[in-house]
Amino acid sequence: AEGRPDIECLMCPMEPTLYDAACELLPDRARGAEVGCFKGGSACIVWFGMLRRGKSMVMACHDLFAPFDLNGATVDVEAAFDASQAAWGFDGIKVKGDSKVTHAIHQDGSLDYVFIDGDHSYEGAAADIANFWPKVKPDGFMLVQDTVPGQGVERAVHELLAHVPHFLVEPPHSHYVIVACRDAARLRALRENVGVGSWPGGDIQ
Repeated sequence: AEGRPDIECLMCPMEPTLYDAACELLPDRARGAEVGCFKGGSACIVWFGMLRRGKSMVMACHDLFAPFDLNGATVDVEAAFDASQAAWGFDGIKVKGDSKVTHAIHQDGSLDYVFIDGDHSYEGAAADIANFWPKVKPDGFMLVQDTVPGQGVERAVHELLAHVPHFLVEPPHSHYVIVACRDAARLRALRENVGVGSWPGGDIQ
């Protein structure tokens, strides 16, 4: 973003466009949650996307904030996240702990936007989706990253969100991000804003 320093993120080139496009459809004073924040890149993109549209968002950032091994080097995730917040002026709420427990701070039907990128095992992803989906408003969005074919996150998504209107943004645009919303019209509007994406199983019914 203009005037903000780059944050080292594990995302494909189109993903910032996807996250920013969601901001066009989110209301002012939106409430969001991110599960698995790493250095805070995606959370900062959404926060800044709201800011430049003259809107605000309260974002709860759920993570263990434990050291993370990346290509043989240990990353101090909490220090990196704090540095990103300071550099961007992002005022996200850091929720430190296991998301299987911390999800309870949100009331059902209270969130406009949820981004899931936490535990990538089937059990972990299934727990995050099952725990956070009820928190999403009827017209809110849930994005789940790394739904790689044949792996645990994809299995969890297919089991828990198959009945919900959704679309998939695949490489090279994103790293298999599923976008789900109960409101099919709003989901179509987001896909049109992004300009990429395939409809698993055809168009929304």
